[in-house]
Amino acid sequence: MTGHILAFMMLLGNVFQILASTALALPAVLALTLTVGRRSHGRLSLWGGAKLARLSLAVALAGCVYYWFYYSLVFGIEPGPPAELAGAMRNNLYLAVGCWAAGLACVYLGYKKAASFPVLDEQTPLEESRYDFSRVLPTLSLGLVACLCFTVAFFSMEGVFGTPPQGMDQTTYLMTLLRKTLHSAFGDLSLAGGAGVALVCMLRDRKELAEPAHFEKAARWCALWGVIGFLPGCIDQWSNLILSGIYLNGPTPGVIGVLRSPLFFRTLFMLCWLLVFCRPGLARSLGFCVLPWLLVMIVAPLTGVMM
Repeated sequence: MTGHILAFMMLLGNVFQILASTALALPAVLALTLTVGRRSHGRLSLWGGAKLARLSLAVALAGCVYYWFYYSLVFGIEPGPPAELAGAMRNNLYLAVGCWAAGLACVYLGYKKAASFPVLDEQTPLEESRYDFSRVLPTLSLGLVACLCFTVAFFSMEGVFGTPPQGMDQTTYLMTLLRKTLHSAFGDLSLAGGAGVALVCMLRDRKELAEPAHFEKAARWCALWGVIGFLPGCIDQWSNLILSGIYLNGPTPGVIGVLRSPLFFRTLFMLCWLLVFCRPGLARSLGFCVLPWLLVMIVAPLTGVMM
């Protein structure tokens, strides 16, 4: 029974880790959305920005649970980590929680600021509607600061208080962790973009998206980031696999290993949003928008893959 409970806890931990990763990048997508609206499509950008601000707050709150799961899985199960590691792991966790709380505060303030976005004339054609950038600058700035805080939180969880491997100095060790964190943070744009597409799907009946052209623009914009985040890493890793000749010997254990790897599920996740970018009408299907999330949150852990 204990084994089943542990497996279930790990499954939930994976779900909340993905939500935390989504929370990291959503404020960046919000900031980019508000940036493009200063030139055109201002009404749609303001409306979408306000909705993304609310979604960012909800996901950031859910991301808090990830740290509780981490603490429960690491320190709540006997015998726990070795004494020489426990102190460093606790320090990593405390720093991460502090940074996450700061980021959450920024997201909340950005959400409150989004409630006072300017109201643009609805008689102006959407392509010509624009706004004074200074009116959205507070929300945009708070979003970027939140991204920074969340990134530092994930950086801390990589083990900043840990001991470097033998033969590596502390500076090299920290720079290695930083590169890994930034690489992961860029990939999280795919999760944020996917969350945006799901949001567009759920709001498809709102008057702001009533025009097919408006709905397609919103769906394509979010799907773009759903593709961009994972694309460089997927290209790099698939290229390495192909060049290493993994497929030369047919269905080898190496191929099975790829099919049960984060790379495989990230590629499927990204391809779903690529389909939405090419055919934005797919974003009207709630089942299609939920499918990628089921793959990375539920199916991947059940096959032994933790995203």
